[in-house]
Amino acid sequence: MAVEQLSLEHLTPPAETASGAQATVEDRIVDVSDSTTVVTITDAVVDALSPRDRRILALERQWFCNAGSKEAEISRQFGMTPTRYFQILNGLIDDPRAMRESPQIVARLRRLRLARRRTRRAHRHVVRN
Repeated sequence: MAVEQLSLEHLTPPAETASGAQATVEDRIVDVSDSTTVVTITDAVVDALSPRDRRILALERQWFCNAGSKEAEISRQFGMTPTRYFQILNGLIDDPRAMRESPQIVARLRRLRLARRRTRRAHRHVVRN
């Protein structure tokens, strides 16, 4: 009979043993094969942004002097086209998890997006004779 094991090392803080030392990963592995206990993932783990999304927000915190330098950095760091990067960023700034992670950056990006939309709408209304 195979024993199913669930590792909780990423979900729980380091536990201390009876001697006061921190428990190793092997000490924290739980055997769930004969258990009826339900293990729930905390909201903090479910609501966490992916490492890529965090790196995108970190890149948006930086200021770029030259027009092409940001696009070059996007290609270097993420290995994707700037168009795909901005598609992901546009979805990310609508994500409430991103707002909790970095509220100032997300609010600034939302303001910039709204200003660009208003500019496009203003130019769309052309008077015809």
